[in-house]
Amino acid sequence: MRRWLPVTVSEVRQYIAIFLYQGVLWKPSYEMYYTTNPLFASAGIKWLLSYNKFKLIDKFIHFVDSSTLPNKYPVLSKISTVWDYLTKKFQEVYTPTRNISIDESLLLWKGRLSWKQCIRSKSARFGIKTFSLCESDSGYVWKSILYTGSELTNTLSSDYRYVATKIVMFLMDGLLDQGYKLYIDSWYSSYELSSVLLLRSTDTIGTLRKNRKGLPISIHEKLKKNERKVLYEEKTNIMITHWKDKKDVYTISTCTIDGTKNVLGAGKEKLVPLVIDDYNQNMGGVDRSDQMMTSYEVERKRVKKWYKKVFTHLINLAAFNAQIICKKMGRNMTPLNFRTMLITSMIQRYGQQPKKSHSRLVANNPLRLIDRHFPSYVPASEKKN
Repeated sequence: MRRWLPVTVSEVRQYIAIFLYQGVLWKPSYEMYYTTNPLFASAGIKWLLSYNKFKLIDKFIHFVDSSTLPNKYPVLSKISTVWDYLTKKFQEVYTPTRNISIDESLLLWKGRLSWKQCIRSKSARFGIKTFSLCESDSGYVWKSILYTGSELTNTLSSDYRYVATKIVMFLMDGLLDQGYKLYIDSWYSSYELSSVLLLRSTDTIGTLRKNRKGLPISIHEKLKKNERKVLYEEKTNIMITHWKDKKDVYTISTCTIDGTKNVLGAGKEKLVPLVIDDYNQNMGGVDRSDQMMTSYEVERKRVKKWYKKVFTHLINLAAFNAQIICKKMGRNMTPLNFRTMLITSMIQRYGQQPKKSHSRLVANNPLRLIDRHFPSYVPASEKKN
């Protein structure tokens, strides 16, 4: 603590650049990024923060003045300022295409936390759950909300019966009445949700739990394999489908016509309903974003404070969304090339210049290695060609 000095904006930028750098070039500990061992040395990190400065910022980083918080404050107060700012920016800078999906995402966390969740279908299994709205084809995370148990449900609208309907309506705020097509799984799907969204000019396609209230009894008729039964309500334009695959599959849709399609799977052609094929093609937006962010994971396992883990996740998420926007604007860069370009530009703009330099060329280019000789172009002048 005696080494502490006020932090500048440039140093905060360098701190963020180091996290992005660690996502591309992963090492077991922070110390290994600053080692002088030639087997593990990282030359690029030398132009950013020193090891002591990085550890000081990482130790004391905070996102709210705790003295201003009441005795009983919302649990997300520790990170809400940064979370709200970035999620608002994600919505302002990009408008998703028509097909969107909502699903859960899990950030690995095995420490003590009252609202920690267990989702066995996710690779992390234990962690901090978020509900995210993503673009289906790219995985762009347009809006998300952290799950905090009863505290979350108390802040949502009380106009709807199911908690899932409240979450969907909160995430869809800003995209209603614009003709979007929403894909959801069986936890969210209900007759209530489809009816509400239809009134707001939004279509839904999703799997359905057979014990949902409001479903007609006749839909539960016993079927043979590959048989299907369809109930269509002309007044509300809601279609409920019961299809027998290996198990009974129920779907609800407000925009799909009844029909079948040959789909190639496991080397064989299979006849599936159109609603099932449409759902399988457009539901994986959240899973796609999780998979792509895991490739260059900024988050580290051993973090003592949960809000620091969420902060590094937001850095990773911001870099992922920026790459999607860059691709949509015509610069078709791979995620690795984009992150390399991003880290390079941050080092050039915010990196520290060397204190001693044998050449003006080196001082003007902090990325140029000086351990060995590398040629650099010298432009001609008036006196010397």
